[in-house]
Amino acid sequence: MADDYAQRKARAVLYVSAVPGAAEGSRNAEGYSLAARIREKFDLTDSDLLDVLGGWNGRNIPPLDLDELAAVVKNADQYARNPAGSGWTGKKPATESSLPTIRLSDVQAKSVSWLYPNRYPNRAINLIAGQGATGKTTYSAHLMSCITTGKDFHDAANEFPPRQCLYFGEEDDLDTVLRPKLDAAGADVSRVVAFDYERFFASQGHGFNLAEHIKHLEKTIEEMKDCGAVFIDPLNGYLGAINSYSDNEARSVLIPLQNLAKKYNIAIFGLCHLSKKSDAAAIDRVLGSVAFVNAARSVHLITTDKETGLRFLTIEKANYSVDPTNLSFRIVDGAVAFADGITTKTADDILQAGRQKSDTTSQAVCWLRDKLKGGGVLSNDIRDQASHEGYSRYALEAAKLELKVVAKRDSFGGKWRLYLPGYAADTIEGVGV
Repeated sequence: MADDYAQRKARAVLYVSAVPGAAEGSRNAEGYSLAARIREKFDLTDSDLLDVLGGWNGRNIPPLDLDELAAVVKNADQYARNPAGSGWTGKKPATESSLPTIRLSDVQAKSVSWLYPNRYPNRAINLIAGQGATGKTTYSAHLMSCITTGKDFHDAANEFPPRQCLYFGEEDDLDTVLRPKLDAAGADVSRVVAFDYERFFASQGHGFNLAEHIKHLEKTIEEMKDCGAVFIDPLNGYLGAINSYSDNEARSVLIPLQNLAKKYNIAIFGLCHLSKKSDAAAIDRVLGSVAFVNAARSVHLITTDKETGLRFLTIEKANYSVDPTNLSFRIVDGAVAFADGITTKTADDILQAGRQKSDTTSQAVCWLRDKLKGGGVLSNDIRDQASHEGYSRYALEAAKLELKVVAKRDSFGGKWRLYLPGYAADTIEGVGV
């Protein structure tokens, strides 16, 4: 055994001899990394580890003093066990341990937990999509009315007592829009809690977004204690700086949000807009990456027959539902009034009939202004997103002219970005991008 230990120490000395010294500012981090590796590879005592590290320390510029080197050795185990966030910049040695698994005989089968039976599951993201002015927020107020009062849904029993709802809305005022809709729907407004954007901005210095502040959302749900649902209107407005058309970036936000729904057994509703691409299937017109539709367990579209004013609530995706049905409704005195029975109409029927609002230059102007309000955006990204959302190249170019959009390079040979007038940037100005 003694010979084996001596051989390990000799190999450790040889190992360290190949490690270059570190400059001031990185000596401690490099030392912790090296000490952790030696500890795990060769299992030396503290005194021998200190001795072995002496050769490496002699190559540092300048060397660590003896007390600093001893502190590195003393804490080597801590950094070897848990390098993440500890200051250890090295990698743990590769292991050949098997993957963690779960035997299905140890899993207890459970029924789906429904907020709204056969329509909106708990523990999931549910999308409600439609073009502007189709009634998405009014319909959401109807759902909040059922959740906060405990009354039955239109075509299903409400199996929960009255609970609270958390609402995020950046497009409509609380006093002139949301509160009147909730009152018209008969909601218990004392159980509806709305996110206060201004107070959050004042305390944090920036707006709320799901990419950075998911823990704030979880803390709020936890403190509410009886939260039944979260409404995010629109979902795309709270994603942060991610590219919503990138599957990977969209999932980086959606998966933590989905896990939150599972942890607290609640339904999360994301309200979404539709693109103007009239040649696409209805479900493919939900704005953003396909990850939004893929991550959701249910996707409902609200469309409007412009000739009759009748709205259609159609199920475009229903992972857990059995024979889901489509409904129709009107908005009477500011509230949802369902028509009797079910409808065979689909979202594609209404959208393909050309009765939804068409693409216009004025819409493109509003869209482009919103995209550029936070600063420069890559010209190629704007072009791709405009195409995805159904804006023609003519409409996009007309919008640029009307807004007097400025195109500038990041640097000589850099990428082109688009800016609204008034945004300063140390870039090279150009035209025709």
